[in-house]
Amino acid sequence: MEERSKEEILSDLYAIRAAMSLISQKTDVTRSEERGIASSNDKIKKSDAAIVKHRAESMQEAEKQYGVATRLREIEKRMEPLEREIAEKEEPIKKEKAEIVDIREWCDKKYSRKFPLVICFLLAAVCFTLVMTLLVMRLALGLPYGTATGYGILSGCGISFVITVIYALIRRSKKLKWQQRWNDRYSRNVTEPMSNLQPLKDEFEKLEQEKNQLLLLQKKGALYFDDEAVEKIREGQKQYAASLAPSKKAETQAIAERQIKINQIAKESQEIIENAQKLYPVIDFRDWENVDLIIFYYETGRADTMKEALQQVDRQRQNETLVKAVGMATEMIAKTIQQSVGSLEKTLDNSFRKLSVQLEFQHQTSLEEVSKLGAKLEAQNDRLEKLNEQAEELRLSAEAQARIQATNQAMTNALLDKINVSSTQLAYDMDKQLKLVHHIPV
Repeated sequence: MEERSKEEILSDLYAIRAAMSLISQKTDVTRSEERGIASSNDKIKKSDAAIVKHRAESMQEAEKQYGVATRLREIEKRMEPLEREIAEKEEPIKKEKAEIVDIREWCDKKYSRKFPLVICFLLAAVCFTLVMTLLVMRLALGLPYGTATGYGILSGCGISFVITVIYALIRRSKKLKWQQRWNDRYSRNVTEPMSNLQPLKDEFEKLEQEKNQLLLLQKKGALYFDDEAVEKIREGQKQYAASLAPSKKAETQAIAERQIKINQIAKESQEIIENAQKLYPVIDFRDWENVDLIIFYYETGRADTMKEALQQVDRQRQNETLVKAVGMATEMIAKTIQQSVGSLEKTLDNSFRKLSVQLEFQHQTSLEEVSKLGAKLEAQNDRLEKLNEQAEELRLSAEAQARIQATNQAMTNALLDKINVSSTQLAYDMDKQLKLVHHIPV
């Protein structure tokens, strides 16, 4: 094999670093997409939480307005002061009613007794019989005792009857006056207040009926006493959930699109790694994370050959100073990489172009596989032998040439963009992409 110059070896090492930097850039995009996915998931979770919260609040409102237990508590709270108010107002009325009833009964008994009339009749009869017999019949008329006594008794009894009737009428008149007086008092102090109290009693009775109905519903296991109103609340819940559905759908779609992009970036990264391994075998893939240190040793003359550079890296690893050494090497490379890119411009371009052309071939291969439904392609090794041939480049389409040039430029930009990032960090980003590839569903 033709011995390669130091400049060509360095260009391949820089190409490896450029490939790692390009993958690191893609990893940055992946992290950005992952943050976007996390943000979308947070928004979806917030929407779900908002729906759950709205549902809970609306059902609490339904329970507050239409719940059987809540309504029972409200009715009992209303009935308690109402019952107390009715009792407070009824108590003096009942006392007044009892007093009036007692007096009326006493009056009825007093003026309904017959004993005073009998006494009146007897006394009047005796008195007037004697008067009529002795004074009128004997003295005035001069009738004999027998005749005078008979006439006296008859006239006395007649007068007594008239007097008794008059007394009975007087007693009846007094009784009617008493009755009218107490009837007026009863109407004023009992009937009217009770009439004014009736609306409160009606309200209390209405609440009691509603309470009994609710108790019956509760006994049957019902949660709400107005199912129609609760159904409207549930319809409002559905409408609220439907109002958030478009945004959730958009976020879900965004997650799917971001995941596809992440998977595509992972596959592209894998292709870059696999092709770079084949095209730049100057160091083993396992040594890529130390490429900064290898470049530093080889470029600054601290190692005359790649073998010596790798041996020095091994010694650094054994001395457990590898991380610090890589960091120092990264700082040195960052200071000189612009000059290196300029001085190795031609060889770097060739090294970059190798990878760019290979990626283009893979792109063309994918298109052919799709169009030919899996037809066999030429062996990959045959293509690699022709990568540097001018004729191969001439056969590429203008679009392919543009993509190759774009890849070249992307690698150069990545090399400069990640100028201060250590190869250890670049290897970590590269490892992330490889892990993502292993988790992509087939």
